[in-house]
Amino acid sequence: MTYYSINEISEMTNLSPSTLRYYEKEGLIPVIERDKNGVRVYNETNLECIQFIMVLRSTNMPIIDIKQYVKLFHQGEETIHHRKELIQSHKEKVEIEIAERKKYLQRIECTLDYYEAMERRSRRMKSS
Repeated sequence: MTYYSINEISEMTNLSPSTLRYYEKEGLIPVIERDKNGVRVYNETNLECIQFIMVLRSTNMPIIDIKQYVKLFHQGEETIHHRKELIQSHKEKVEIEIAERKKYLQRIECTLDYYEAMERRSRRMKSS
């Protein structure tokens, strides 16, 4: 099995060592082994878990929900339905956020259309 230091994991994931320690403290990452000097030693399973956490965080899933998901995951297959519900609930929140952002985008586009019209009007007035 391959092992990595916290700095190597930090470089591979672009997460700071303090973020990695925070994830460990919050119980998001499975047990991190320590070497004989007490230094954290990450394995492939830890790396995969961190990468999955990054995917969930990239969707703006709150840490508390990720923590719940990880807890359910470690409880085994009997929690599949609960995990699915958690992801479904998050999906619905993301869809609402997307709809809101589309409204903002429409407002921005209307404002840009207004300025385009103003520029055309200004050019016509100058050429007259």
